[in-house]
Amino acid sequence: MFDLIERLKEHCHKHEQILCFVKSNNDVTQSINLLKQLKKIDAFPLIESQSSLTQQKLVAEEQIFFSTTVAQTSLTFPCLKYVIDTGIINLPIYDPHTDTTVLTELPASHSTIT
Repeated sequence: MFDLIERLKEHCHKHEQILCFVKSNNDVTQSINLLKQLKKIDAFPLIESQSSLTQQKLVAEEQIFFSTTVAQTSLTFPCLKYVIDTGIINLPIYDPHTDTTVLTELPASHSTIT
């Protein structure tokens, strides 16, 4: 994480957008808070619960974003320079033995992260 923070710090003054994919909304929040606490750098969430208007406004005005896969298909970034992907996603997996669906951490498919 510290290497990621150093890279973000290097590029935040260049007016280039950076999009960081993480596996969950909780990781989005934790990453933003950690970046703010350690390096005084503002980053913004792009999550499913936001309206598309809110997401579009953030993308038009801000530079560093943490997101789940919501940003992969629904947003256009005008100045996107870097995409950082953890390669881990959470997927709901149905377990027929317990008749429940469990959120499971898995490596993202190659097509998802390229």
